[in-house]
Amino acid sequence: MSVFWLVPQLVLAGVGEAFHFPGNATLFYQEFPTSLKSTSTALVAMFFGLAFFLSTGVVGLVRRATSWLPNNINQGRMDNVYWVLFGLGYHVYVGYQLLSLAGYKVLGESVQSFKGERSKMWNHGTLSGDLSTVGLSFCSL
Repeated sequence: MSVFWLVPQLVLAGVGEAFHFPGNATLFYQEFPTSLKSTSTALVAMFFGLAFFLSTGVVGLVRRATSWLPNNINQGRMDNVYWVLFGLGYHVYVGYQLLSLAGYKVLGESVQSFKGERSKMWNHGTLSGDLSTVGLSFCSL
Protein backbone atom coordinates (compact mmCIF):
# COMPACT_ATOMS: atom_id res chain seq x y z
CA MET A 1 0.00 0.00 0.00
CA SER A 2 1.34 3.39 -0.91
CA VAL A 3 1.20 6.50 1.21
CA PHE A 4 -0.34 8.22 -1.81
CA TRP A 5 -3.68 6.62 -0.90
CA LEU A 6 -3.89 9.36 1.75
CA VAL A 7 -3.58 12.16 -0.81
CA PRO A 8 -7.31 12.38 -1.75
CA GLN A 9 -8.44 12.67 1.88
CA LEU A 10 -5.80 15.25 2.74
CA VAL A 11 -6.46 17.27 -0.42
CA LEU A 12 -10.20 17.25 0.29
CA ALA A 13 -9.62 18.43 3.86
CA GLY A 14 -7.24 21.15 2.69
CA VAL A 15 -9.59 22.43 0.00
CA GLY A 16 -12.49 22.44 2.46
CA GLU A 17 -10.47 24.42 4.97
CA ALA A 18 -9.26 26.82 2.28
CA PHE A 19 -12.86 27.65 1.34
CA HIS A 20 -14.19 27.61 4.91
CA PHE A 21 -11.80 29.97 6.68
CA PRO A 22 -12.13 33.03 4.36
CA GLY A 23 -15.91 32.65 4.35
CA ASN A 24 -15.96 32.57 8.15
CA ALA A 25 -13.71 35.61 8.39
CA THR A 26 -15.91 37.53 5.95
CA LEU A 27 -19.06 36.60 7.86
CA PHE A 28 -17.56 37.65 11.17
CA TYR A 29 -16.33 40.98 9.84
CA GLN A 30 -19.73 41.73 8.31
CA GLU A 31 -22.05 40.54 11.07
CA PHE A 32 -20.26 41.01 14.39
CA PRO A 33 -20.08 44.30 16.29
CA THR A 34 -16.89 46.32 15.84
CA SER A 35 -15.54 45.32 19.24
CA LEU A 36 -15.83 41.58 18.49
CA LYS A 37 -14.59 41.34 14.87
CA SER A 38 -10.99 40.41 15.59
CA THR A 39 -11.96 38.30 18.61
CA SER A 40 -14.36 36.16 16.57
CA THR A 41 -11.77 35.62 13.84
CA ALA A 42 -9.18 34.64 16.44
CA LEU A 43 -11.64 32.18 17.99
CA VAL A 44 -12.03 30.40 14.65
CA ALA A 45 -8.26 29.98 14.38
CA MET A 46 -8.16 28.79 17.98
CA PHE A 47 -10.87 26.19 17.33
CA PHE A 48 -8.95 24.92 14.29
CA GLY A 49 -5.86 24.55 16.45
CA LEU A 50 -7.87 22.80 19.17
CA ALA A 51 -9.34 20.41 16.60
CA PHE A 52 -5.86 19.53 15.29
CA PHE A 53 -4.66 19.01 18.86
CA LEU A 54 -7.59 16.70 19.64
CA SER A 55 -7.08 14.76 16.42
CA THR A 56 -3.46 14.18 17.42
CA GLY A 57 -4.75 12.82 20.72
CA VAL A 58 -7.16 10.48 18.92
CA VAL A 59 -4.35 9.18 16.70
CA GLY A 60 -2.15 8.66 19.77
CA LEU A 61 -4.95 6.81 21.53
CA VAL A 62 -5.54 4.58 18.49
CA ARG A 63 -1.81 3.84 18.25
CA ARG A 64 -1.64 2.85 21.93
CA ALA A 65 -4.87 0.84 22.04
CA THR A 66 -4.65 -0.99 18.70
CA SER A 67 -2.13 -2.11 16.11
CA TRP A 68 -3.90 -0.29 13.27
CA LEU A 69 -1.22 2.40 12.85
CA PRO A 70 2.22 0.78 12.88
CA ASN A 71 5.31 2.49 11.45
CA ASN A 72 4.94 0.45 8.26
CA ILE A 73 1.71 1.52 6.55
CA ASN A 74 1.54 -1.80 4.66
CA GLN A 75 0.96 -3.61 7.95
CA GLY A 76 -1.64 -1.12 9.21
CA ARG A 77 -5.42 -0.95 9.03
CA MET A 78 -6.19 2.61 7.98
CA ASP A 79 -9.73 1.60 7.08
CA ASN A 80 -10.46 0.86 10.74
CA VAL A 81 -9.01 4.22 11.78
CA TYR A 82 -11.29 6.00 9.32
CA TRP A 83 -14.29 4.01 10.57
CA VAL A 84 -13.49 5.06 14.14
CA LEU A 85 -13.24 8.69 13.03
CA PHE A 86 -16.52 8.34 11.15
CA GLY A 87 -18.22 6.87 14.23
CA LEU A 88 -16.87 9.62 16.45
CA GLY A 89 -18.02 12.32 14.02
CA TYR A 90 -21.42 10.69 13.63
CA HIS A 91 -22.01 10.60 17.39
CA VAL A 92 -20.98 14.23 17.76
CA TYR A 93 -23.33 15.18 14.92
CA VAL A 94 -26.27 13.25 16.38
CA GLY A 95 -25.64 14.77 19.81
CA TYR A 96 -25.57 18.25 18.29
CA GLN A 97 -28.81 17.60 16.44
CA LEU A 98 -30.54 16.34 19.59
CA LEU A 99 -29.44 19.40 21.55
CA SER A 100 -30.55 21.67 18.73
CA LEU A 101 -33.90 19.92 18.53
CA ALA A 102 -34.48 20.32 22.27
CA GLY A 103 -33.72 24.03 22.07
CA TYR A 104 -35.73 24.50 18.89
CA LYS A 105 -38.96 23.34 20.51
CA VAL A 106 -38.74 26.04 23.16
CA LEU A 107 -37.66 28.65 20.65
CA GLY A 108 -40.43 27.66 18.25
CA GLU A 109 -43.11 28.13 20.91
CA SER A 110 -41.68 31.52 21.88
CA VAL A 111 -41.54 32.67 18.27
CA GLN A 112 -45.15 31.64 17.71
CA SER A 113 -46.25 33.56 20.80
CA PHE A 114 -44.23 36.56 19.64
CA LYS A 115 -45.88 36.46 16.20
CA GLY A 116 -49.29 36.46 17.87
CA GLU A 117 -48.36 39.40 20.11
CA ARG A 118 -46.85 41.27 17.16
CA SER A 119 -49.99 40.88 15.07
CA LYS A 120 -52.10 42.14 17.99
CA MET A 121 -49.83 45.16 18.44
CA TRP A 122 -49.75 45.79 14.69
CA ASN A 123 -53.55 45.80 14.52
CA HIS A 124 -53.71 48.32 17.38
CA GLY A 125 -50.94 50.49 15.94
CA THR A 126 -48.56 50.01 18.91
CA LEU A 127 -45.79 47.83 17.45
CA SER A 128 -42.74 48.23 19.67
CA GLY A 129 -40.69 45.25 18.41
CA ASP A 130 -38.88 44.57 21.70
CA LEU A 131 -37.68 40.97 21.64
CA SER A 132 -36.48 41.03 25.24
CA THR A 133 -40.05 40.75 26.54
CA VAL A 134 -40.73 37.58 24.58
CA GLY A 135 -38.32 35.39 26.54
CA LEU A 136 -36.40 33.62 23.78
CA SER A 137 -34.32 31.16 25.74
CA PHE A 138 -33.20 27.57 25.48
CA CYS A 139 -34.14 25.05 28.10
CA SER A 140 -31.37 23.35 30.01
CA LEU A 141 -31.19 19.59 29.64
